Amino acid sequence: MAQDQIRRLVATFVEATKKHHEATMRGEWRQTNAQAKRIAQAFRKIVEIGESGRQALLAEVDNKDPAVAGTAATYSLKYDPIRSQAALRRVAREPGIIGSGARQSLKNWEEGKWYLEQEALVSDSAAKPIPQSLPRRQEAQAIDLATRSMLQSLPHRVAWCDIPEFERLNERVSAMDWLYGDIVDMGDGWVGWCPNNEPPAAAETLAWWWIARPDLGNEIAKEADEEFREIISDYMKDR
Repeated sequence: MAQDQIRRLVATFVEATKKHHEATMRGEWRQTNAQAKRIAQAFRKIVEIGESGRQALLAEVDNKDPAVAGTAATYSLKYDPIRSQAALRRVAREPGIIGSGARQSLKNWEEGKWYLEQEALVSDSAAKPIPQSLPRRQEAQAIDLATRSMLQSLPHRVAWCDIPEFERLNERVSAMDWLYGDIVDMGDGWVGWCPNNEPPAAAETLAWWWIARPDLGNEIAKEADEEFREIISDYMKDR
């Protein structure tokens, strides 16, 4: 009975991971969010089973689908760091979101900023610990007043037609998901901001500004932390 349950849970994890990636690439964010919840729910149940469940999930780091291998490795980092990091280094060579996600997972783990397992094991509504303020490199690097005023006037819901570089929206949202969790909602023709903190953390605010106004990335980067600045820089290199 336990083995059957493990097989079903791991199959759900794999299926949800594939659907999550497919929906991300299509920009279908309602489906993306739904599959992310399925992944987290399956993982929680796998962990509750214990060693046999963790071993079954760990085996998926060798899955031929790099999206599945990378996700299984990311969720298994605490359980088996050596094997999981080796898998993530392989996946990191993949192009696009899959490779960048693996690289970000490795970086977060190496810098002691990895909290995915802790986040997955608490309730769905719990928010990730996001800093309320971000360090600036120097005061002279603050966003200029005119740009800040423009950004602060952004509504919490923006129509697709009003978003610059809309064709790369899924790339920006995925990058911010890795850093700050699910802070964006998608509707039919619009993108909405749903911060995890009240009032919103500074990091969440900057993330929303960049998602909606990537054309102002250079200004936004002035007040972003190092990880966020690197993401903006890599994004702009691909223009």
